[in-house]
Amino acid sequence: MKSKLLRLILLATVLVAFVLYYIYNQAQFAKIGNLTFWEILLIIIGQSMVIISNIFILMILVRFISRRVSFLGAARITAYSSLINFFGFLQGGLGFRGIYLKTHFQMSLRKYFVLTLVQYCIFFSFAGLLLIVGLWLTSGVQQVVFFLLLALFLALLALVIIDRIKPAAYVQALERLKKTHDVFQALPLLGVAAATIFQLGGSMLASAVELHAIGASISLGGLLIYTGISQFAIIIALTPGAIGIRETILLIVQQQMHLTTETIIVASTIDRVVYFVTLALFAPLAIGVKRGRPVKDTASE
Repeated sequence: MKSKLLRLILLATVLVAFVLYYIYNQAQFAKIGNLTFWEILLIIIGQSMVIISNIFILMILVRFISRRVSFLGAARITAYSSLINFFGFLQGGLGFRGIYLKTHFQMSLRKYFVLTLVQYCIFFSFAGLLLIVGLWLTSGVQQVVFFLLLALFLALLALVIIDRIKPAAYVQALERLKKTHDVFQALPLLGVAAATIFQLGGSMLASAVELHAIGASISLGGLLIYTGISQFAIIIALTPGAIGIRETILLIVQQQMHLTTETIIVASTIDRVVYFVTLALFAPLAIGVKRGRPVKDTASE
């Protein structure tokens, strides 16, 4: 209950802050109306690449338990989880997928937890690599070393906090990972890695078009930082669609990317608005998933 109240307060704070910023900076948002059809289309393509990559990742995860789900079946599950991630306030697509796979594919929550943990390790490794390369291109080796030391410190701090707050859950998580050797299969993991690269490519495409559409000048290194660090908002997505969280993270490193506050806020607003359209295109696939019916095109291997 306290967690939900905190998220409600956080979301309300973000919305109020955005409204106030809009009231005092309305002229900046006029650039959104200048978007061309082709720019919108490219952003939708980039965002669709992110969703499609999650479809392929779901197909691969099911293969770990010797089951199969077709592209259409995985697309229905992914479409619904994407919708509740963004619109389903205080819900989570990650949890929905876990329950769905347990109910209709007999995948244990333990197996799902471990597979998701491995998937996220791959995802954040690639996102971190983009960030490191971007920092190297824009700020040199010293900035990279500083970032790595900071990341190590934060990782150790997180482990200490988790260990002190929920030691039992932390120990159980490690034990699950140690006992689950069958998740380390080369071919499926390569598939997850390939899908992750495709996903980050889509995110980079959308970000590049959004920034270009408002006349922002950003280098390749800056774009890599922008794309890489945006992904880490997932870790602290306390609001629907991580609204306000991602923007705050980007504002923290805006100097490294040589972007203004105006540019980040307006580009992010474009991303949010167009994402509504992208989700609307995938929404018909989600019809009927919530009712508990398994996707019809699944089969055992």
